[in-house]
Amino acid sequence: MVPRLGLILALWTLCGGVAMADTPTFALFRRLCVDTHAGPAAALAVAKTEGFVEPMASITKDLAAVQLDARQTRAKLVDDGILILVIGHKPFPAGPGMTMAGCALVIAPADGPSEEALAAWAGAGETEGQDGQPFFLFTGDPMHRRSALDIGPDDLAAAAKTGDLQVAGASHKPDVTVLIYGVVGP
Repeated sequence: MVPRLGLILALWTLCGGVAMADTPTFALFRRLCVDTHAGPAAALAVAKTEGFVEPMASITKDLAAVQLDARQTRAKLVDDGILILVIGHKPFPAGPGMTMAGCALVIAPADGPSEEALAAWAGAGETEGQDGQPFFLFTGDPMHRRSALDIGPDDLAAAAKTGDLQVAGASHKPDVTVLIYGVVGP
């Protein structure tokens, strides 16, 4: 665990968790992605109520980094930039036959406080993905998360079969933050 993340988690615990974890953009991410369990229909319904619309192709042409199949996008202009919702699914590399329903919120300009809020919210062990960006693999409900980084393939498959295996992460580029949440299943 990076020292900064350890400090964030300690402060989050001391402050009661929720108050520190919710930036306005992170709270929106939770409504769009986490509360809907990354379900496309539910996420699109929430996006519509939040003022997201189908974007022009020129807005989404640079989203190749969000690698989801059957991808759907919605966008919303905000005072200082743009928010783009991306939903879809992809094979999950940790187990054969597993798929991840994925939901991402692209934030431009970059939003460091929301990245930190995601890390505090995940509250599970952090690891580094193939792209060098941190991610969290966990099981359990929001109040009882357990890291799933060290469980074996059989336990991963069992958690996935019940819809309990979840992934969260934040990808950062100089001008863009991408918050990601996914639910793994067979």
